[in-house]
Amino acid sequence: MTHIHYEKVFHTSFAVIALILILLTIPNSSLGLKIQSHVNIGGAICSETDQGNNPLISGQTCSGEGCSQDRCESNKILKEYFCSDGQKSYQNITCGGSCYDKACHPKPNFIVFIADDMDYGHLGVMGSPYGATPVLDEIASQANIFPNAQSTMSVCRPVLASLASGKFPNENYIFHNYSPVATPNQSLLVGDSIIDNLRDAGYDTYLGGKWWEAPGPTAYGFTHLGEGTSEFVRVTQQSAFDFLNYSATSEKPFFMWYAPSLPHILHDASPEMQAIFANTQIEVPAWVPAEDTEQFIIDQRKFLANIYRLDVGMGEVLNQLEQTGQADNTILIYLLDNGFAYGYMSKYGMTEKGLRSPIVVKIPNQLEY
Repeated sequence: MTHIHYEKVFHTSFAVIALILILLTIPNSSLGLKIQSHVNIGGAICSETDQGNNPLISGQTCSGEGCSQDRCESNKILKEYFCSDGQKSYQNITCGGSCYDKACHPKPNFIVFIADDMDYGHLGVMGSPYGATPVLDEIASQANIFPNAQSTMSVCRPVLASLASGKFPNENYIFHNYSPVATPNQSLLVGDSIIDNLRDAGYDTYLGGKWWEAPGPTAYGFTHLGEGTSEFVRVTQQSAFDFLNYSATSEKPFFMWYAPSLPHILHDASPEMQAIFANTQIEVPAWVPAEDTEQFIIDQRKFLANIYRLDVGMGEVLNQLEQTGQADNTILIYLLDNGFAYGYMSKYGMTEKGLRSPIVVKIPNQLEY
C-alpha cells in the first residue's frame, strides 16, 4: 500500500477511529473489506468485487443449489448456498463477478498503539530528524497518515475515554484525570465502549497498560488483561506475546489496546537506550534561558530515549505478530493520547503541541476498504 497523507484537520479524530472500528467489525456494516484472491465455488474459480460484504477466504469451497461450475461460467446469481463449514449465506452471489460470504471470512484483527504524552514533532513521519521512531516510520511508509488529527483534550483520561466511546468529553462527562472511584458520576458508562461492541461481535479483546475507567476493564468489554500501567512495556510485555500466541490458534479475531505509559515521565530508559541519543544535536527554542539550556538538552535526550523505548516495544509485538502468521489480517492504528513538549505549552493547554495527534492507519495489502 502506498502511504497517503490526509492534510485536512480532523477535529473528531477519536470519533473517526471509533467509527472505523465499528464499521469494519459489526455485522451488517455498510463498509466492507475485499480480499485480492479467488474463491472456489463448486469446483469453479470465481473472482470477486466488493459489494460491501466480506468475501470467502481463498481456497474455501461451497456446495448447494446453484453452486456449480456452469452457473459460475454463465454469471448467474446464486440466491443462497452453504459453505464448507455448514454456515449458510443469504447474500446474493454472482459467480464470475462476486463471490461472498461474510460468515466464512475471518474479520480483521486490530492493534491500536497509543503513545502517552508524545511530542508529535519527535515522530519521524512528521519530519523529526532525531531517529527515535524507526518502527513507526516503517509502518507509516505503507500506511494512510492523518497528520493534522486532533485529540479531544490535552490530558490522558478524557482522550482515552473518547477513544473508547467515540464521544467527546461534553458527551461522556469526562473532562480531566479525576479518579473514577472518587467521582463515579464522571466515569464512562458501562456498556458504552467500542470494546463492548468488539467483544459482542466475536472478538477477543486485550488490554495492555493504561485504563482509567471504573469498575474495571472487564466491565467495558476486555476479555484478556495484561500488565498494568506501571509495568507494561516499561518492565515487560510478556502478556502481549502470550495473547498473540493464543490468538494464533483461536477461532476469534482479536483487538489489542496497546497503551503503555510511554514516553510519559519518568524518562528513565535504560542506559543503553539513552546512550543512543547522548550526542544528538538538540534544537533549543530561542526563549529558553541560557542558564537552562544544558538541562533542556539533557531532558530532551532522555525524552527521545523513552520515545525509542516505546518504538522498540512496538517492534517486538509486530515481530511476534509476523511470527504467529497474523500480520496479513491485522490493521494497525497508531495515535497519541495528547501532546507533551519541553519548552512549549503543551499538556493541559489548548495549543497545537498539546492537542495535535497524528494518526497512522496501516491496512494490509490484501485488505482494501
